[in-house]
Amino acid sequence: MFASRKANNLFLLAAVFVAATAARGASTWEHTRLSSAHVLSFLATSDSPTLYAGTSVGLYISSDGGHLWKAKILAYDSGGRIDFSPVWSLAGEASRVFAATSRGLFLSENGGQRFVKKRTGARFIDTSRPIRIEVLGETVFLGCLNGVALSHNHGETWDAQETTPELGLLRDAHLTTDGIVLAVSEKGVFKKRWEESHWTPITPLISGSCLRIFLSGTDWIALVLSSTNCQLWKSADQGSHWQPFPVEPVAANTAWIRLGQRFFFSGQKGVYEWDGQKSMPVGDLPQPVFALLGSPDGKVLFAGTRGQGVFRLEIAP
Repeated sequence: MFASRKANNLFLLAAVFVAATAARGASTWEHTRLSSAHVLSFLATSDSPTLYAGTSVGLYISSDGGHLWKAKILAYDSGGRIDFSPVWSLAGEASRVFAATSRGLFLSENGGQRFVKKRTGARFIDTSRPIRIEVLGETVFLGCLNGVALSHNHGETWDAQETTPELGLLRDAHLTTDGIVLAVSEKGVFKKRWEESHWTPITPLISGSCLRIFLSGTDWIALVLSSTNCQLWKSADQGSHWQPFPVEPVAANTAWIRLGQRFFFSGQKGVYEWDGQKSMPVGDLPQPVFALLGSPDGKVLFAGTRGQGVFRLEIAP
């Protein structure tokens, strides 16, 4: 009788565990058909089912929820062969999609069906070395290794600014929703309004070398490499004050995204969710993850890896 009761208890515990696991969604990452590239960037727009992945060998597009990916031709080289240049950053809204590549900036106005090359008109900005492209309504922001460019008419005309000696070459750049230009270089983190001529350093409290900045709502989150490890620092007042952000584990390849009211990031290997107090692994993905994407409905998480392509995981809301 006691053996039977013990067996029943074990069965109930197993059932509870299975139910709890199911409530949080599947725990096994699916290796998609894009399985052998180094993923550099992702894009999903809220009003289209199309997903975009920028890789070390060009642009890939999925129209079936990220299971199957197809290569998209952006350009041809001088010999008429398909150009497989890296796509470093992607941004867009609705059917307008920008791809910042080692061949320059490309724009699609029909949801990725056809891309055309766009020029900023500033020869001193090296658009073949892009860092980030961002779209905020009609405004388009482009950060490159040696400068930044801004357009207020969907990328038709541009105003560009070259980096100054005080700034150096850029590692990351952003345009915030309230019009502040952020720049990360080996010399620190800087900010300014577009019309201002001088950059203001904003990292006096951060000890270490900042690698990149994540924008998370109104918070600025800095990924900082010290002599011993990587840390996240957070500012809620546009960089005036910084405090350690106790999220672990983080690494030089860490990516960070906000999906609804949930926060996901990558460590040296794998993906984690931050619930405001602690980090929890999301499934079992023993791969270094360099890019993250959440589907517009918040039900699927995508992880871009080095050399192993894209993985997807269905998550509970």
